[in-house]
Amino acid sequence: PVASPLSVHNFSIPKGVETLKEIPAASLGLNPGRFPCRLEVLEGVLNLKNIVFRAYPGKIEAEDFKEAHDADSQNQGNAYRPGEAVDIQACNEGGFNLGWVQDGEWLEYEAEARRAGTFDLRIRYASDTGGGPLRLSLDGKALGDFPAPPSGGWQDWKDLEIKGLPLPAGKHRLKVEILKGGLNLNYFLFVPAP
Repeated sequence: PVASPLSVHNFSIPKGVETLKEIPAASLGLNPGRFPCRLEVLEGVLNLKNIVFRAYPGKIEAEDFKEAHDADSQNQGNAYRPGEAVDIQACNEGGFNLGWVQDGEWLEYEAEARRAGTFDLRIRYASDTGGGPLRLSLDGKALGDFPAPPSGGWQDWKDLEIKGLPLPAGKHRLKVEILKGGLNLNYFLFVPAP
């Protein structure tokens, strides 16, 4: 069944903007379900590549860490956050990714589950020779150590999947420790488990 539309939202898009800010579905009053979506351009020209709807906590870009420790004091890729030590470069899938990852580095991320559920976590990585393991913990609880087999190159991306993570509603802290380098990280994607 398709739910009836709830409301209309108007957005102004400044000239030259390439990426619009994400708008949480909760702020639109949307509950889980199927909804018709209509986009009307009222004035001017709009070149639209895509519209993405995601369930929370959704996608966390690797470069959007809250806290981190890097092995050296400069951003080797000099991209996205050039004044910070974590190494970030342009990604062939669009946006940015972490590169030059070394043993002993770590990153922490915030995720928010709007409601409790069980999620699978997909880690988007690339590695020429194989990397890791990565040690993951969620809210201080160890999830395990996960190796990243070779993907074919530094920009040849694969998913490493951790299945069946129960998340209560609320904010969460994901910590990624690099036990052994040799990989690039693009993003972490939480998807509702089947």
